Amino acid sequence: MSSKKFEKYLQRGFETDKTRTSYRTSLKEFFKQQKINNIDNWTKKEEEMDRKQLLKYHNKIKEQIKDHHYYLRHERKPPLLASNKFIYAIKHYLLYYEIELKECFWKKQTKNGNGNNYSTIFKTPTKKQLKDILEFGNIQSKTMFLLQATTGSRISEILSIDKDKDIDLNYKYPRILIRSSKAKKTIKRRTTPEVKELILNYLNERDRYLQTRINRSIRGKLKKTDNRLFPMSHVNAEHIWKEMIKKAGMYELDPITKKPVMGTHSLRRFFKVNFKDPYYAKYLMGQSTKTDRAYDILPEEQLDQLYEEHSKKLFFFSVDEETQEQIKNQTNLINQIKEENIELKKQNEDLKNQMNRIEQEVKQSIELKMKFEEEERLKEKIKKEIIEEMTGLDVKKIKKEMVDNNG
Repeated sequence: MSSKKFEKYLQRGFETDKTRTSYRTSLKEFFKQQKINNIDNWTKKEEEMDRKQLLKYHNKIKEQIKDHHYYLRHERKPPLLASNKFIYAIKHYLLYYEIELKECFWKKQTKNGNGNNYSTIFKTPTKKQLKDILEFGNIQSKTMFLLQATTGSRISEILSIDKDKDIDLNYKYPRILIRSSKAKKTIKRRTTPEVKELILNYLNERDRYLQTRINRSIRGKLKKTDNRLFPMSHVNAEHIWKEMIKKAGMYELDPITKKPVMGTHSLRRFFKVNFKDPYYAKYLMGQSTKTDRAYDILPEEQLDQLYEEHSKKLFFFSVDEETQEQIKNQTNLINQIKEENIELKKQNEDLKNQMNRIEQEVKQSIELKMKFEEEERLKEKIKKEIIEEMTGLDVKKIKKEMVDNNG
C-alpha cells in the first residue's frame, strides 16, 4: 500500500509508538476492506468544493465508515473497545487532513446496540490481593510491578526507566525520573524503602534476565546494550502480569468488552487510592494541570517529606512507622490489661481467703451454739431430775406422817 499522504500522516507526532502502530493497522484494514486503492485521492480539500459537492463528499465518507463499522460488528467481531479503536483511527486521519464530520455521527459509531458507550468495569486490587499476586512473581516482576504500584506510573513509563540515569538510590525514598508517555512531561517520582531494597537485589541479577530475553528474542530486538531497568516489551510485561493474576486465581474478563478487569493499569489506580493526599497523588502521577504545576513547583526535599508522610499504605512487606506505632500502642494496652488481670486475680484470691475465714468463723459459731444448746439441755435435764427426786421424797414423808397420825 503506497501513499504519500498516508506515510506523511504516520510521520506526525503520536502520543506513543504503540498508538502509531495501532492506527496504522486499523487504517490499512479500513482501506483494504472498502477497496480504497488510491488513498491520496480519498482525502480532498474541502475549500475547493461548493456546498453541494461537500455534502456529497461527506455522505460518501460516512457510508464507507458505517459500512466498515457494520463489517467490524457483524463479521470480524473484534472486542468491543477494539471496534472503537478502528473508528478513532479513521477520525484522527480525517482530522489531520482537515476533514471534519459532525460529532454526533462519530458518537453513533462508537456506541453499542443498546445506545451505551463501551466501558470496561475495572477493579483495583487490595493490598492483600496484590501481595498474593506478587507471590507468583520472580525478583524482576516483583520489583517492576511494586515500582509501578508505589509511583502511580503507567507500565510503559516503568519500562522506559534508564537504570543509570533515571534512578537515584541515595535517598531513603528513592527518586525515580519518569517520562510521562501521555502528558509529554518528566516527573521525578518517589518509591518506598522496601522497593529500594528490591531494586538493589534485582540489579545484581538484571544482566542474567537480559541475557535470557535476548536468547528468547526471535527478531533480535533486544541487545546487551539495552540500558533500561526492565529490558522487555510492553506486551511481555502485560503477559507476565496476566500469568501472575491467573495463578493467584484473580483473572477476570469484563463480560461485555472482554478486557481484563485487573490489568497492569490497576496498579496505577492502587497508588491513587492508597496515597493519603488525593491532590498530590495526582501531582506525582502526572495528572495535574499546567496551572497546578505552575503553582506547585515544590523543592525536592519537600516532595520527599510529602511522599513519606502520605505513603504509609504503600508498604507491603516491611512494617512502616505508623504501623509500628500502632503495634506499640496495642502492646502497651495488652500489657496494661495483663497487669489489671493480675491485680484482679490477686483481689479475687483475697476475697476467696476472706470468704473461707468467714465460713470457718460461721462454722465455729454454729458449733459453739450447738454445744451451748446441748449444755443447756443437759442442765435442764439434771435440774428436772433433781426436782423430781426431791418431790418424790417429800411425798413419801407426808404419807408416813399421815399414817402415823391415823394410827
